[in-house]
Amino acid sequence: MGMLLVSSTLIVSNVMPAYAAGSSKTGSSQAREMAKNVLQSITTDSMTEVEKITAVHDYMVINTRYDEAAYYTRHSAIGSATFEADGPILYGTGVCLGYANAFKVYMDFLGIPCTVVSGANHAWNRVTLGGVSYDIDVTWDDPLPDRGAVQVSEVSHMFFLLSPDEMALRHSSNG
Repeated sequence: MGMLLVSSTLIVSNVMPAYAAGSSKTGSSQAREMAKNVLQSITTDSMTEVEKITAVHDYMVINTRYDEAAYYTRHSAIGSATFEADGPILYGTGVCLGYANAFKVYMDFLGIPCTVVSGANHAWNRVTLGGVSYDIDVTWDDPLPDRGAVQVSEVSHMFFLLSPDEMALRHSSNG
């Protein structure tokens, strides 16, 4: 894992490769099974890749709560799962790395190339569509404090399918 200059304002410290099968970051077998069930309910074979990515993004924003306790105190009611795919998928909560790992699990099942990107104490995803890289930050599209039931029409896409340079600019200007 080397350094990758994304823009003059943000250096991405790690572009993480796909995790080894069975790794906790890829989700437990229970989380992977739940992810498959979710995908069956929110996607169809007739959807485009962009529509599938949108469906997963919106599902996660609506159904996942940011683990503020873990962020502020470094202690979570769900333990290390908050940093892994299991947090958002099984428990509906996680920090940015948990969100990114969960999003990657969904993309892996959909066959959409996806990596977890981290930098500046934050993690998000990079997908490849038609040979072009796009960044998605589900965490930063999820409102804090959590507003409870959010309708699909209320989901933010401010950090959705951006070029890596545009994501770097938005991250640097939003904290």
